[in-house]
Amino acid sequence: AGHHLLELINEVLDLSKIESGRLELSIQAVCFGDILAECRSLLSPLLHKNAIKLLSDEQACSRMYVRADAVRLKQIMINLLSNAIKYNRPQGNIRITCETTNEGTAVRVNIIDSGIGISSAAQNNLFTPFTRIDEKNHNIEGTGIGLVITRNLVHLMGGVIGVESKVDVGSTFWFTLPLASEGAVTLDKITIREDSATSSALTNTHKQYSILYIEDNPTNLRLVQETLSRWPHIKLLSAHEPNLGLELVKANRPDLIILDRSEERRVGKECRSRWSPYH
Repeated sequence: AGHHLLELINEVLDLSKIESGRLELSIQAVCFGDILAECRSLLSPLLHKNAIKLLSDEQACSRMYVRADAVRLKQIMINLLSNAIKYNRPQGNIRITCETTNEGTAVRVNIIDSGIGISSAAQNNLFTPFTRIDEKNHNIEGTGIGLVITRNLVHLMGGVIGVESKVDVGSTFWFTLPLASEGAVTLDKITIREDSATSSALTNTHKQYSILYIEDNPTNLRLVQETLSRWPHIKLLSAHEPNLGLELVKANRPDLIILDRSEERRVGKECRSRWSPYH
C-alpha cells in the first residue's frame, strides 16, 4: 500500500510539472540500445516473476541514436514495458523493434505484447488521467497516470505516440523521437568535425586563449571540457549561473564567451554596456 501511494504521489507530481511547464529536459544524442539494456536490467525481476520473455533486435536498436532526455526516455520505456508485462499472459512475450521513419528523420520504437488486448472503446480513453485498462475485470495494480505522463514526455521531446490492439491477441504501443543527426556528439562517443586548416592553426599557435562557458547543465559542460581538452593552450572557465559568469568576465576578460540562449540577452547586454571589447 505504501509503495502504491508513493508511486501515485510521484506520478501526480510529474504530471503537474509537465502541465505547468516546469519540467526541465536535457536533450542530447542518446543511444537507444543503452537505454533498452538498462530497462531490461531494471525489469528483469518482474519479467521473471511473470515468466515473460523480452525479445528485441539488439543490433538494430544499438545503432539508433535519438534526440531525447536520457532519464525521461528511460521513464517512457519503463512505463510501457511495465504495462506490457502486467497486462500480458503467463509465459507470454514482449518484442521490441526499432526502425527509422518519416523519411529517415525519426526513430519509431514498437513494444509488442501477447497480452489481453484493449477494446476500441477503451483505446479512445487510454491517455486520459486515472483511466485504467479494463480495471473492473482485472486485479492489476496501477495509478492510471503512467500513460498520460508517457504521452506528454514523448510530445515534449518532439515525438508522437500511439497504440494498435486487438482483444485477446495483444497490443502494440509505439512512439517516435527525432533521429540524432549523423556525427552528433554524445558523452560516450565524441565525434568532432573540423577543418584541417583550422586544426593546424590551433595546434601550431603559441598564444594562450581563454574561453568562458556559462552553463547550468553539467552534461553540456562536461562535453565542452572533453572537446577543448585537445588543445592545452586553451583555458576553460565555467560558471553555472549568469552573475558568476559576469564576475568571471570582469576578472579574466576571456577571448570567447559561450552561453545558453536563455541567458544570451542578459549577459550579452551587460557585457556590451560594461566592456567595449565585447561589442
